[in-house]
Amino acid sequence: MRNLRYSAWRKETEIADLLQFHLGLMPLMDDLVDDPWARGKCAFQALQYVALGMLVLASPVGMNTEMVQRGVNNFVYPTDEDWYGVLC
Repeated sequence: MRNLRYSAWRKETEIADLLQFHLGLMPLMDDLVDDPWARGKCAFQALQYVALGMLVLASPVGMNTEMVQRGVNNFVYPTDEDWYGVLC
């Protein structure tokens, strides 16, 4: 796996921290569950990433399916294998 660094979210440094990212990740599915909780998640996180000019990799759930268009403005990954393939 490539080098990864974990940083805890902090309100005071959120934008500065996000600007350190190489790409924005928004996985919402666990074992391909597309349930009301996952669908209720707003695409806000993905919108933040796009607003900061970064590539977004997101699960095709809820508003992500309307906001993120695979291969057009960013990418959605429906399976665990897809996520693994792009990240590893």
